[in-house]
Amino acid sequence: MDLTQVSSSSSSSAGRRHAPADAASHAALLDERPFLKRLGVFDWLFALAMVAGAGFALSRYHPFMNYYDKLVLVCAVPVFVVLGWRWKPARLLIAGIAALSLFAIQLYHGDLTRADNASFLKYFLSSQSAGTSRT
Repeated sequence: MDLTQVSSSSSSSAGRRHAPADAASHAALLDERPFLKRLGVFDWLFALAMVAGAGFALSRYHPFMNYYDKLVLVCAVPVFVVLGWRWKPARLLIAGIAALSLFAIQLYHGDLTRADNASFLKYFLSSQSAGTSRT
């Protein structure tokens, strides 16, 4: 008696119930098209939004950036585009970080001493004082 085989009645009924879901997930995992051919309209819109956001940051804040900051910004764009393409939930995280960053820049009003006075900057967004209380 061979115990490695499953009876045909139990495997056929279970196979019929899960076959469409398994086939769809199997087809998605084994898509043999080139990576760029698998990208949709929203993927390209995400990439365009990332490039436009970096362009906006460079055009608006370039006087406050040195060459290192500009280099990091320009090199981060393709990295985050590919990250967003390969891992779709990262898009929301990237958008949230961008929104919080622009909001924090607006809260400073061009004065770095506001980091001690504005409570949102002092206790929520400031990396050095977040999590620690000052007296």
